[in-house]
This record gives sequence, C-alpha cells and structure tokens, in this order.
Amino acid sequence: MKPANTIRLEFDPTRNRLDKGKALSAGLSAVARIGDTLWVANDETISLERLTLTPAGDTAGDHRQFSLADYLRLPVPLPADPKALEEVDVEGLDYADGYLWLVGSHSLKRKQPKAGDSARKSRKRLGTVEGDGNRYLIARIPVEDIRDLCVSGADLLVLAGPSMDLDGPVAIFRWPGGAKPDDASIVPADQLERLVDVP
Repeated sequence: MKPANTIRLEFDPTRNRLDKGKALSAGLSAVARIGDTLWVANDETISLERLTLTPAGDTAGDHRQFSLADYLRLPVPLPADPKALEEVDVEGLDYADGYLWLVGSHSLKRKQPKAGDSARKSRKRLGTVEGDGNRYLIARIPVEDIRDLCVSGADLLVLAGPSMDLDGPVAIFRWPGGAKPDDASIVPADQLERLVDVP
C-alpha cells in the first residue's frame, strides 16, 4: 500500500538519545495530531513528545518533551536510579474534548535470554514474566484550558486554548446563560456553542 503522505520527524538530538545506545525516534508506538502539532510516544519511556508541523506540512520539528510524572501520579513513582525506571509502554494516543488520552500496553513483560546463557538458563528466563505497574495506565491530560472570559448579555464567552505551555487549537465558545446562572453549575461540553476558531 502506498502512503497518502509522509512527514519528516525531526527530534532534538539530546532528547533523542536513550539508554543502551537506543534512539527515541526508533521506537515510536503511538501518534495523535492536534492542530499543527503531533504528539508521539516511545514505548520505553514515561514521556510524551510534541513536534510542530511546518506550514508546508511535510516536516515536524521543534521537539519538546513532557514527562508524564509531571502531570500524572504514576502507579510506580520515579526511582532514584533512572536505569530502574518502569516504562509506561504507551500503545495508544488520541485527542477528544480538550484532552490528550493515552493508554499503556496492559501487558506482562518477559525476560530475555542473555548472550552466553546456557539453553536451560535461557528457557528459565523466557519462562519468567512480570508486570510493571506503569504499563497498567489509562489517563487523560488537559491540553485546553480557560484562557479568558467575557460577559455578553446573559451569556458568557469563553476563550479556550492550550495549557501546559503547549501549542494547539484555540477557540471561542458561548455558554448560553453562563453570565447569570441560577446556582453553582457545571455545563456539559455539548451545551457550549463553538463560535470561531482563532488562527
């Protein structure tokens, strides 16, 4: 099958280096697009990577990295030794209703044979499976937040855009009756009227 389009991904050389000589860009397991940004994940880390598309749309760069530990309480806390880090093993990313959703593999990990091991020892290692707590993760991170409010008669205009110093879609919504609510209230997203996308 011939791809409909290709995009060159340009990673920061320092952030692209993982342990044991591996490259972050060589193990991408998930991608989601929000506006002119691409969010990607490597399944051996606990971070998300954000790349920004060029106007031509054929290259994505300006690589920024966000540790999930800064936004989520991971099942397994960060260890003092980075080599003992338990990966999240992100296998899925998606965007909906202002949130970036992610899901770990929810799988067990099998030990791998080492060079020079006997056949018996190799079989024993292959027969050993264990669970890493961070793999059993499903979470959402807000990428839109309220940036400003304006009263318009009885309605409330809401400027919503990226939080966490992120790039992404910005839009103005109308909350009918939001300026004069009867009581403390929460408005469902489907009751907000999307007025305009801000370029």
